Amino acid sequence: MAEQVASGAFLFQSLALMPNHRVRFAVTKPKGIGSGRPTSIFRNVCYDVKLLPSLDAFGSAGASPSRSTNRKPIMKSAAIKVETTANSSQTLTAPSSRLALSVTALLLISGCVHLGILAILGTTWHGPLSFRKPALFGISGGMTMWSLAWLMTQLSPKRFDRLFINAIAISLFIEVSLITLQTWRGVASHFNHSTSVDAAIESTMLGLILFVTGGIFYLTWRTRWLRSIDPAMAFAIHGGMVLLALSCLLGIATSVLGEVSISAGRSYELWGRAGFLKFPHGVALHAIQMLPIVAWLARTLGLNHSSVRVVQSALAAQVLFMFYAVWQTSQGRDRFDWDWIGGILLAMVVLIGVYPALALARGFLAWSSRTNNSKWRSPG
Repeated sequence: MAEQVASGAFLFQSLALMPNHRVRFAVTKPKGIGSGRPTSIFRNVCYDVKLLPSLDAFGSAGASPSRSTNRKPIMKSAAIKVETTANSSQTLTAPSSRLALSVTALLLISGCVHLGILAILGTTWHGPLSFRKPALFGISGGMTMWSLAWLMTQLSPKRFDRLFINAIAISLFIEVSLITLQTWRGVASHFNHSTSVDAAIESTMLGLILFVTGGIFYLTWRTRWLRSIDPAMAFAIHGGMVLLALSCLLGIATSVLGEVSISAGRSYELWGRAGFLKFPHGVALHAIQMLPIVAWLARTLGLNHSSVRVVQSALAAQVLFMFYAVWQTSQGRDRFDWDWIGGILLAMVVLIGVYPALALARGFLAWSSRTNNSKWRSPG
């Protein structure tokens, strides 16, 4: 914690009467410099301010205000002690990230282990009893939890952030654990009401995912006020969280439509003739990983002037692909059995997605050339 001593005129008697009163204030740019928003260095920095006992507002060292109630404060410069916490966001979020990252590791390990079991046993990839479910839910849940833990370091810290992200992590862990438990029991984890235990487990999972979905919407709302980061990365984070929130809604819709299909005597996985209900939910689920990676690559490869356009194009292609998935499923068509509307949407996805791919490829070639040139120029 860095400390510095500043001087200033205090015009408020209430502050003068409380030499050890701690206050919080924000540092903004002086007039004529920028827009008046907090600077990139001091934005979201918290300051604890104390009046030094040796120079109180009454002009006597260590004087107690209670003994000087009849004395008027001397309006002069007073020395103050400023304790800065330049890494306030990391300080507030580090404890929460430990649990979140622990849950991330457990989920990813569980997913990879079950993927290995699936490969070793040679069992089927399809069906409600396949080890595919604990494998995919473990890996997907771990990636999502990692993204949310990282996101917390990019947001302006709030008082209950630690409790909030811990609750999200525990909820995801319990949900994936229940799915894994049901697979090892040899029963379906979803759309299973055959016994009271199975029904209770499914209801618990539904309540947990509703809570996590609400938390994701809350975090998506907070991404409107990100820390001072690269504009392309800020756009990627906000766009990725919006798509993650929409994906959660599509997942809930999948559950509702699955119940409708079961009541009509059809498969809960299909809508109409061959529409795959999970398709729209899955295509946008991991945009929160893909888009920040695109933004990071654009910055690393030196695409400074076009990095935002690269991320915007990648986001537009992702949104169009989600529309394509919704259209295919709603029409009862398989994922790649498109009609003319689906064909147009898919062609637009490819055309728009070409731009960020080519931009990153050109940036990589330029970066590689610069790296090679610097090696040749270096002595020895």
